[in-house]
Order: sequence, then structure tokens, then C-alpha cells
Amino acid sequence: PSFSDQRKSQINNPNLRGLTDQAISNSLRDFHASDPNGFDKLAQMFAKVEKAEAAAERAREAIMSANKDIQKRTKAKVFSSDKLKDAEELGQNSTLIVCEGDSALNALAQARDTKKYGLLALRGKSINPLINDLEKVLENEEVRLILSALGLDLGPYKSKNLRYGKLAIAADQDLDGNHVFLLILVLLNELIPNFVKEGRVYRLESPLYVVSSGQIEKYYYTEEDFRERTNTKGVVSHIKGLGELTSTQMEKSMFAKDQKITQIKWSEEMEVLLKRFMGKDVEYRKDFIFNNADFSKVLD
Repeated sequence: PSFSDQRKSQINNPNLRGLTDQAISNSLRDFHASDPNGFDKLAQMFAKVEKAEAAAERAREAIMSANKDIQKRTKAKVFSSDKLKDAEELGQNSTLIVCEGDSALNALAQARDTKKYGLLALRGKSINPLINDLEKVLENEEVRLILSALGLDLGPYKSKNLRYGKLAIAADQDLDGNHVFLLILVLLNELIPNFVKEGRVYRLESPLYVVSSGQIEKYYYTEEDFRERTNTKGVVSHIKGLGELTSTQMEKSMFAKDQKITQIKWSEEMEVLLKRFMGKDVEYRKDFIFNNADFSKVLD
């Protein structure tokens, strides 16, 4: 017989191919007649394999497409995006701040040190890679923009290619802001895990309360700190979002030398918790809530 390649994966002779097909078909019919349950299990297994191979091929194509787009952007001297405001000095000592919405972006733009802080605004909550297919995640424009801004694609991780040495997430200091923070963290952990493991991800805290007394303002970053304050005088402003802070307040509360910025330290426990609380396992979250929530504090 003549084969199509050195691996002998396909016969060139048409008559031999026909005999082979007939022999396989007869064997499968005999197998189905003698053991229909076994035949069905085998058919289901083949269907799963075919589905998995198709999904893997789609993922490969999505990665190639995303990498091509990211590499094209990173080679350009200037990014053509109104959502990204680059730092003047890029490199290991610069930080990319990721926030949600244009109002936060504009306020941060006036408050930041333009030399070392870049800004990237997301239109809404980031897509969750734990509950979405990889190809859908990589088709997301904001995902590509984050990776491009960092100078990373989905190939082998190379820290020397980083446009920013750190990424800081600036989200509102409430439950919704915490969700925004976790979604971005999950995205980074799934797509560029080495970046997270190297301790390059931070959370940039913003004040939850501002207490003004004359020309003096005091900033409180948690409910506990606010309740435990010793000086109860002054006008209290509850900050519900980054956009409510003036650029001066942002500069003093978020970019001063004593800024509240928390490094995210990767661990196996963190990895497990992210997958449990942000993944597809709804039952685990239900059990956790019912076992840990104090429903007596829930108000109508």
C-alpha cells in the first residue's frame, strides 16, 4: 500500500481505503449488536474527545489572534486608546493603575504623578475567565488592552518585556468595588499567573470617609477606622465612589508618601479560594453564605 506520509496515518490507494472503511463499519455493527451499552459508551467517549479537540483548536486560534493583536500594539510607540493614559517613564519602576469608568480615570489623571503612574479605565466589570471560555475572554477588547499595556502576550512569560513593573487596582471601597477588584485579580491570575506570583499586583486603597474641619481633612479607609476615630468634629462625607473625590483629595489620600497600597501575595490557598468563590461552583458559595452569614443583621 501507498501511504500519505511517513507516519502512515492515511492510505493513498482508493481501493484499500474502501476495504478498510468496510471492515471498520462491519466491526462496529457487530460490536453494537453484541454489546449495545458498551457501544454507546464508546460513542459518547468519541464525541467528548471530538468536542474537546474542537474546543482546544478554538482556544489555540484565539491565543494566536490575541497575541498577534497584542504584539502589534506593544510595538507601536503610542497606544490608540482613550482608555489608556501611559506614564511618561515606562519600565520596572512604573505602575499601571486600573480603575472602572471615565470619572475615576479623569480624577486619577489629575492627581497622579505622570512620570511613574499610567492609567487604564475599564468600561465595567471585567470578564470572568473562570466561568467563560478562553476564546470569549481573549476576544474581549479590555482584556487585550490590559495585556498590551503591560507588554505581555500569552506566550512564555518574560518580565523583561514589561512596560509596567506593577499593576495597582483602584476600585471603590464597597462590596461592588471588591467584586471589581476580584474580577481583575482572577483575570491576571488565569492569564499571566507569573506576574501575580512575582508580587506585582497591588490594591490602591481610596478613602471611604472624608472628615473636613476648616482647611484640614482626615481620611478614613475602613468603617472600623471611622467608627473608632477620637475626634468626632467636622463635616463627614461618605465617599461612595472614586469619582466623588476631587483631584486634590485623591492626590493627598492615594498618592502621598503614606499611600494605602496593599501587595497581593500569591499562595496556593489564594488560588483555591479564588476558584471557589469566583468559579462555577455555586453550591460551595451557597454553603459558605449559609454557614457564615449573620442573617440577624440583614435589614428589610
